[in-house]
Amino acid sequence: AAKATSKRLAWLKVMQATVTVTIPPYQYFVDKIAGDKVDVNVMVSNGNNPETYEPYAQQMMELSKSALYLKVGSIGFEQTWMKKLQDNAPDMSDRYFRGHQASPNTWRQYRPTCMDELQKRPHHLQQHLQALCQLEPENKTFFQKNYQQLLCSIDRQDSIIRKSFK
Repeated sequence: AAKATSKRLAWLKVMQATVTVTIPPYQYFVDKIAGDKVDVNVMVSNGNNPETYEPYAQQMMELSKSALYLKVGSIGFEQTWMKKLQDNAPDMSDRYFRGHQASPNTWRQYRPTCMDELQKRPHHLQQHLQALCQLEPENKTFFQKNYQQLLCSIDRQDSIIRKSFK
């Protein structure tokens, strides 16, 4: 029975959607919103310069399995490589966050000023949520719940940090 369960889990893993992101902060956010519903690949890992990074062959092979690419949209790696990445994975949808000049230091831009503000205008995390819901509509409720938990976690951490500076 354990062997059958193991084979079933392996089969489900093959069927699971893969999302590729440019930078590790995006991986963190997708992991928090999507949980175990998608696999996440990172193109530019910690310690590498996202302005000058060049992907290696294994990454290009992994990318071909991706259903969605979440990009920053304004960093050198994406400007230089996006056409080649899309050619390597022609069925992959890509999203970047129009209207934002995000940087590799993008984690600083995630803190919402208040919940009302989140409702008024698109926010990076909202756009991650929307892209994931379009990719996997059957998991929309799961993603929305995790998204709300992530916002609460960010807000709590922000409060702790702000209090430590007083």
